[in-house]
Amino acid sequence: VDSIWVDLCSGIDEAQNAIIGLFPNPTNGEFTLQLGGSGNMDVIMIDAIGRVIVSEQKTSGTHRFSLPASGVYLIVVSDENGNRSTRTVI
Repeated sequence: VDSIWVDLCSGIDEAQNAIIGLFPNPTNGEFTLQLGGSGNMDVIMIDAIGRVIVSEQKTSGTHRFSLPASGVYLIVVSDENGNRSTRTVI
């Protein structure tokens, strides 16, 4: 018989709040990235073949972006708490 151990947790880890929202998703090329947390965050957008399309430093708040071509993009947000990522489809 296999055993599974689970640590109980409560609350929300602050590091998970760096990306609050990305909308619309899928998008026509223009979208809004809503960032939470505090301090400076690096926002990197990578296309399906690994090219860095956008690399900017942002703070919390709402930011508009436009991506050049259709495809799937990985969006990575990094701050002092680590990295979080999401993806969008154009």
